Amino acid sequence: MKDTIMPILFFALFFLLITEQQMYAQNSPLKLGKIDMDILKMEHYPEDTSEGAVILSDFGFSQLKYYEQDGFKLEFQRHVRIKILKKKGYEWADIQIPLYKSQSKEERIITLKGYTYNLVGGKVEKYKISKKDVMTEERNQYWNIDKFTMPNVKEGSVIEYQYTIQSEFFFNLNDWQFQYTIPVQRTEYWVKIPEYLIYNKNMRGYVPLTVNDQTTELSSITYANRQRVSTVYETHTTFEYENIDYHTYVYHYVAENLPAIQEEPYMPDIDNYFPKMEFELSFVQFPNSTRKDYTKTWDGINDLLLLSSDFGNQLNRKNYANEMLGEVQAITDPLERTIAIYEFVKKRMKWNGVRSIFVTSSLRDAFQEGSGSSGDLNIMLTALLRAADLDAKPVLVSTRDHGFILPTRPSISQFNYVICLVNVDGKNYLLDATDPFCPVNLLPSRCLNYKGRVIDPDGGDWVSLTPKTSDKKIISISLEIDEEGSMTGNISINRYGYAAYNFRKKIKKEGSQEDYVNRLESDYPGLHVSSFGFENLDNLYSLVKTEYDITIEDNAEVMGDLIYFSPIFFNRIDDNPFKLEEREYPVDFIYPSETTISFTFNIPEGYAVETLPESTAFKLPENGGLFMYNISQLGNTISIASKIKLRQTWFNKEAYPHLKEFMSLVVAKHAEQIVLKKKP
Repeated sequence: MKDTIMPILFFALFFLLITEQQMYAQNSPLKLGKIDMDILKMEHYPEDTSEGAVILSDFGFSQLKYYEQDGFKLEFQRHVRIKILKKKGYEWADIQIPLYKSQSKEERIITLKGYTYNLVGGKVEKYKISKKDVMTEERNQYWNIDKFTMPNVKEGSVIEYQYTIQSEFFFNLNDWQFQYTIPVQRTEYWVKIPEYLIYNKNMRGYVPLTVNDQTTELSSITYANRQRVSTVYETHTTFEYENIDYHTYVYHYVAENLPAIQEEPYMPDIDNYFPKMEFELSFVQFPNSTRKDYTKTWDGINDLLLLSSDFGNQLNRKNYANEMLGEVQAITDPLERTIAIYEFVKKRMKWNGVRSIFVTSSLRDAFQEGSGSSGDLNIMLTALLRAADLDAKPVLVSTRDHGFILPTRPSISQFNYVICLVNVDGKNYLLDATDPFCPVNLLPSRCLNYKGRVIDPDGGDWVSLTPKTSDKKIISISLEIDEEGSMTGNISINRYGYAAYNFRKKIKKEGSQEDYVNRLESDYPGLHVSSFGFENLDNLYSLVKTEYDITIEDNAEVMGDLIYFSPIFFNRIDDNPFKLEEREYPVDFIYPSETTISFTFNIPEGYAVETLPESTAFKLPENGGLFMYNISQLGNTISIASKIKLRQTWFNKEAYPHLKEFMSLVVAKHAEQIVLKKKP
């Protein structure tokens, strides 16, 4: 959480009269409420006819503005105009405006106007939004979201809205995003800041700017210092007027005709790749006052959190679970004791879906209610592990949809989640109590995002969030084929690591084992499961075994004296997700994977092999992965082994051509057929 900065007056400088020069608002290039007929008649965007909407203009302006009674306020004005071209563009008519809050203070919208324009019978119809259309959602203890939907939107509509946010949080100077998942015709941002506040600027990503200016303006303030003067005869008020001249830093950015950023398969969260200009408050120094620094160090953040009543002070609170702690103290093995406490918290507590690094209520209240945020559950877990004489520490995390961590920019706001690290016999284990299906040292995919920051009285440090296990499946299939092409046999699958984790979640989602098997049959037309058995579904610390007795009717085709069939009918990769010739963004598989499929087919009596696929092998550069396909015949039995192993989880755009070729080979081999021919 960023620090709250109190509105700072120039001490006694502003009491009665203030005049500001050069601090005027920049004007949007568009006139709110006025629309050109040509825009309404536009049926598609010439630069990209496939998109459902286009941002015609996105204008923003941030400034510090002085109010006589309240001092300086940070104000952000935005004016957006969007053309809706197709139904898939309707989502752009749902507007969300985030508003920061802390303690008794919160950002607020002080002006809001907006219109939807439709062309009906050659005439413009205009629909206005009203305040009653705005709903406020409390996202968490630091953010509210004001939400509204533009009225009467249809294909061909133009929507525009304009609002102004007023804020006392100087650190929360609005960043500016240039590019989106739809095209942008023009985007423009102005920032005007007095010399007394210094911000670090960071351009994330790349976009060609047609304007990228930084200038200064001379500004002045005339103030009146009021004094009460008493004499023998009377008391009266005098005013002394004085001017203060200072510089205003002016930043101006414009970009035009930007294409949409397209989400691609296995792409890290797309929000990480939107080009944006970011502002971070470095320090504040007003006249006749000492400088206050807001650029933090990681050590400073570590100490701040340890002193926080919503974080560090909670790590020693455990009385609410004394009975459980008394029971686990009898467990002598420290890893078993860790697992016992971890499973207790997961069974007792339910995650409410709120992502937070802080305790959102008291741990006692959360314990009694049986639910809480990620901060509640994982700080509780850390506290109980510590109470059981285990070396446990909280770890700050930025979830995958929250963005990448920049270790060079110390800031609490980079994080939105907390997990637990426990060291047992010199080995670190990572735990997240929000997910009941996670064993020790297996984190949900939302947490697998580069690095986490350990908070420790002896000094914080970074810990890798690289997955400690893989998605591993070993599949064995044995089948017999008759003259009609019908296949009978069995399938045995062993799942480990993330494969077991994901399978348990699937069973939970389907509702029962029977429902899962029904879904399996619907996913493979012609497959009938006559019996099945699952093992270790409830034992998170063991592999999951599944067995199916099956009949398949539609996997082979009989044509005269020939039988055609695809040997890899189960778990087959039949489509290459990488279709672009070149890819701009990295490929992220999240965790390593390994799938081994072994098939044995018994040839029906009176038939011989006419055609067999060839064996092959392919390796990715730098040992990133491998594909092996081996096939052989011994008597009337055909044996096939297919193995796909991806050791590397992250492939940059330079490695993309190799990965695309790799997947193309897998698809081609998995599609190849065996041909059997009836003997004369």
